[in-house]
Amino acid sequence: MTNAGAAGSPAAASGDESKPATSADGWPADCEHRYIFRAHGQPTSGDQTKYTIKPGAEHTVSFYFRPPWGGDAVQLLQSREVTDNKKTIHHWMLYTVSGAAPLDGQIGGDPSALPTEALAVPQYVLGGVPGANDVTFPEHVGLRLPSGTGIAFALQIHYFNFGSNVEADNSGVEVCVTSKKRPQEAAAHWLGTLTLNLPAHAKTDVTAQCRPQLHEPAHILAITPHMHDVGVHSKTSLIRSSGEQLTVLDEPYSVNEQRLYYYPREGLPADLVLNPGDSVSTTCSYQNDTSKRIVWGQLTSDEMCFLTIWAWPAGSIQNGLAIGADLGIPLDQSCMDPAPPEHQVL
Repeated sequence: MTNAGAAGSPAAASGDESKPATSADGWPADCEHRYIFRAHGQPTSGDQTKYTIKPGAEHTVSFYFRPPWGGDAVQLLQSREVTDNKKTIHHWMLYTVSGAAPLDGQIGGDPSALPTEALAVPQYVLGGVPGANDVTFPEHVGLRLPSGTGIAFALQIHYFNFGSNVEADNSGVEVCVTSKKRPQEAAAHWLGTLTLNLPAHAKTDVTAQCRPQLHEPAHILAITPHMHDVGVHSKTSLIRSSGEQLTVLDEPYSVNEQRLYYYPREGLPADLVLNPGDSVSTTCSYQNDTSKRIVWGQLTSDEMCFLTIWAWPAGSIQNGLAIGADLGIPLDQSCMDPAPPEHQVL
């Protein structure tokens, strides 16, 4: 993988200098800017030092950047993970935030916890874990990004260091964008549930339903399941309005090998479409061999049940319920299940 900035060139917003991409280096030919958002140690624009993770703890931290393309309307075409210290990272997420605060280079906590007068609700763009495959889109599709003054990016990284030594990290994500928009615009749509109750010494299946308010067909490009340490299997089916079920994912799961499953896949239609009247059923399976009940939460010892569907048009797979808004999931990208009673934690 080539870096976006040459050695000795000026750095911008703790990333590398923006540089045009060419198809010869594996980036799309229509990519105008490449840029790396990196973790860094000092809250200043252009800082290249490493972020320090103290031993015996885990925490989430966000690194903020002003995009080098300013507030222009662009689409994201491809991303590549940039991993430095793999053993310290549970997962990372890239958000956009908006506001008048001078965020370039700032280091802070969860974007949703920052002052409301400084930021609007953060919006999820993409995310992953060390070693996961990168995001790329067909030549007619680009990922929706917000535009306008005050736009900034937040690279949120969940770190853990259960060893006895201080660790350091400079990981991030490299993106390429274009202002010459492709005809179709996609987004990441979130499914799953925020309520889990996993008994000790037991296998538990949790099924969440997404009943989207579709006004036109949604074209599915990729699916990413996300659980934590006791997650063992993920299954997703499209439920047609006729009652027919089409299983589109039925795979073992490991928190250390989280994958992005691209479509089409063998045995499925070339254009995998969710039509008005259809719904989505996703099942997260867990094997809790610990001696305690596990519930939903953001620590590694907690659990999650998420499914991200990358699809176009952007905002098509949503149920009108603001579940997960405090996690940075926009209303038009959320199709979270509103807590089935049998899985509520009392």
